[in-house]
Amino acid sequence: MTNEDTLMITADLTPEKLNDWFSKRNVNLERLAVENNLFWRLRSRMSPAAMLMLCLMWGAGVYTLRELAAFARVRNLCKISDVALLKRMRKARRFVEAAVQAVLTANINNAVVPPKGKSLQLVCVDGTRGRDRLKHKAGEGFILHYGFRLEISDTISCQTEFFEFTADKGKGTGESLARATCHYRPGDIVLADRGYCTAKGIAAVLLAKANFIVRACMSTVALACSADGKDRIALAQAIREMQLKEEEMGETKLWMRENPENWRCIRICVQRRSQEDAEIARKAYWKQTGKSQGRRGNPSISENAIFLCDYIVLITSLSEAEFSLDEILKLYKIRWQVELVFKRFKSIGDLEVLPTSNTQSTEVFRMSKMLAFLLTEEEFGNQEAEIAKLENTGIDEDGTNPKMAKPQDDFFWRKFRLGFQCVLSRLNQIQRFSYKEKDRLMQFLYVFDHRERGRKRKRAVSNIGWKIFSKRCA
Repeated sequence: MTNEDTLMITADLTPEKLNDWFSKRNVNLERLAVENNLFWRLRSRMSPAAMLMLCLMWGAGVYTLRELAAFARVRNLCKISDVALLKRMRKARRFVEAAVQAVLTANINNAVVPPKGKSLQLVCVDGTRGRDRLKHKAGEGFILHYGFRLEISDTISCQTEFFEFTADKGKGTGESLARATCHYRPGDIVLADRGYCTAKGIAAVLLAKANFIVRACMSTVALACSADGKDRIALAQAIREMQLKEEEMGETKLWMRENPENWRCIRICVQRRSQEDAEIARKAYWKQTGKSQGRRGNPSISENAIFLCDYIVLITSLSEAEFSLDEILKLYKIRWQVELVFKRFKSIGDLEVLPTSNTQSTEVFRMSKMLAFLLTEEEFGNQEAEIAKLENTGIDEDGTNPKMAKPQDDFFWRKFRLGFQCVLSRLNQIQRFSYKEKDRLMQFLYVFDHRERGRKRKRAVSNIGWKIFSKRCA
C-alpha cells in the first residue's frame, strides 16, 4: 500500500475519492456500470461511484436506507425516496459484486511475488456458515468461502485473496479448492482442512504451480504404493505400518490419484496424539457421527475412522528439501488464522447482522460489507511478528476454539478493530454537515417518517429516522 493510498483512505470518503481508489487499480466504474445494467430504465442518473458509496455506507452499518435517502438529497447526489433507493440498491447487486471482485483481481495481477527462499506465501482457505442473528429463518443461512493471504518475511502482511457467498444448502455450495473464484499464484502454499481434501481441488492448486498442505480425509482420495496405481492401500493401513508411539512424528510417501489417468507422489506427514487428546478427538467424532442413534455402536462409525482419531494426518506436495516434517506440521498450525478472520468479520464487522430478509438486498449488503473489510485491510498494512505467534496451540480444529479466543490470542485483532472503526468514521460524515444542511436533513427525514407512518408499516416510528438524527445533531 502506498502513502498516497493511505492518505486517500484517512480522509473523508467521497464519490470522487472512491472513484480514484478504483482507478488506481485499473477498475473503470463507468464501464462496470454499463456492463451490469446499473442505468437501465432509470429516470434520474446517479454516478456509479456515488451509488457504490451509498451501498458501502449501508453495508458498513453507518446509515439506514431512510437516512441514506436524506443524505443523498442533502449532498446533491440524487433526489430519491427511501423506497426508490432500496429498489436501486437491489438493482445494483451485480454492479457491486463486479466492482469488489475487480479489486481482488487487480490485487492479484499487480502483486509482486517475492523471490523464492526470502518469503513465505501462505493462503489459508476455509468456509464459514452464517445466518442473520436478528431475523433468521430456516433455510436462509449462507456460506462464506474465503481465502486469506499471509506473506511472511521480515514483516507479515495479510489481505483477502478471494471470497464468495453461497447458500448454505444445495448443489455447488460445498467446500472445494477448485471453486471458480479461487485464485492461486506460483509458489503459494495453500493450507486447508479435511473438507478440502479432494483430488479435483488438489489438482487445481497444482495447475496454478502452487503447493498444498491439507488435512487428510479417509475416503476422498485414492492412494497407492506404486506409480501405476495397482497396489492400492488405505490411509489407515499405511499409518498402522508406521507403528508410531505416543506423540511421535513420522512420514511416508504414497501415490495419489490426481485424475483417472495420472498418479502423483505425495508426502503423508503424521503425528500421533497423546492419549488425552486422542480421547477428546474420539468423543468429538462419536458426537458428530453417532448423533442419530446416540450410541458408539452406530454402523456408520468404522474402525478405521476411530483409529485415525489418534493421529494428525497431513498430505503435502512440498519436498523434504524444502520443508522438513516438523516444519510442515508447524506451517499447518497457521491455518488457524483464517478461523480468527471469521471471528473478526462476525464480531467486529457484524457480518451476520442483516437489516433485510429480501434475497437481493441481502446480497448487496454482504458485498458492500466485504468492500468495507477490504478498505479496513488497507488501513493496517504490514505487521511485525514471529511465526510462532500465528500458530494454533492444537495444530487443527480440535485445538483452541476460535469463538472462545480472546483478543490477545489474535495478533491482528486490535489492528482490524482500529482499521474498521477508522473506515466507519470516514463514512460517517454527519459531523461535517453545516447548520443549513442539518436542517434540510431533518426536514427530509421528517417527511420520510410521516410517509412511513401513513403506509401503516409494522416498524415503529420511534426507532427510525429523524429522532435518531436529532440526537446525533443535538
